[in-house]
Amino acid sequence: MEEVIRDLKEGAGLAHVPSGRFAANAAWLAFSTTAHNLARWVAQIGRPEQLPARTTTGRLRRSLFSLPGLRTRSARHETQHLPQGWPWLELFLTALRQVRAAT
Repeated sequence: MEEVIRDLKEGAGLAHVPSGRFAANAAWLAFSTTAHNLARWVAQIGRPEQLPARTTTGRLRRSLFSLPGLRTRSARHETQHLPQGWPWLELFLTALRQVRAAT
């Protein structure tokens, strides 16, 4: 549980609550924990071999969720053009394949 709380504070935005109002902070807490749970789900289901088992949300955000590239649309078909030298390209593609296979 301590690792989860640390990960929520460091990676999911609970280090600073945005408001002095209880309702705003409660909403922030709900969205932060939902984002954390979704990140944990992606790490568990789509975990390729290159990703350590105890990966933090911050590392997931830097390596899988912050995706550089260009998104184009042609003939009602969207394409994501990823950079060739991106260090986490294979990690992202492997995780994407595993998550798509699980859903």
